[in-house]
Amino acid sequence: MDKLDTKGEIEWQLVLGQVFDNLGFQHNYSIGKYRVDFFVKDLNLVLECNGYDNHVSYDPIEEAKREKFITKNYSLVRFHHLIDWKTLVNGILRTKVGDTTVLYNVGYLDNFASVLNKI
Repeated sequence: MDKLDTKGEIEWQLVLGQVFDNLGFQHNYSIGKYRVDFFVKDLNLVLECNGYDNHVSYDPIEEAKREKFITKNYSLVRFHHLIDWKTLVNGILRTKVGDTTVLYNVGYLDNFASVLNKI
């Protein structure tokens, strides 16, 4: 079952859709068995709009596997839905394929580094 979009994700879809319109922008795009919030094909960029709504029950091991799979071929930027535009753009510009940039601090993400090293 697909997850429902959060209010923040819907708002960012409108903004990002305009900014990345001619660069292969996709919403709820599938990469392998995983679905990502936003994908920009021409930039090999995955954007994950994370808030507190849908992410409290994430399995950190499964999420770490997902992140490792995605970053094999793409750059990944995780951002909080309340982030300001300037911070998001700076995060996008400094992230390279194979990297993950996290633009917020949420408890469930603190375990990713240790979990990724075990996979």
